[in-house]
Amino acid sequence: MEALKGPLDEAYLSAPKFEAGVARAHGFGARSLEEFKGSQVWLKTDSNGTYESGLARSARAERCAQLAAS
Repeated sequence: MEALKGPLDEAYLSAPKFEAGVARAHGFGARSLEEFKGSQVWLKTDSNGTYESGLARSARAERCAQLAAS
């Protein structure tokens, strides 16, 4: 048993910890959000500068504009 203590301690210390996995996941999530930062527009302004916040309404209006243009 004593002969295995050194390799087991080394394996225990080199194994990734849960906190490291959480940090890795947070970093991945932050990078993913950063990649899509400019691609989605959730709020649109009208000519008066007021925000239209209805996502479904915005998507429908955009689709209607596309259909009208084609």
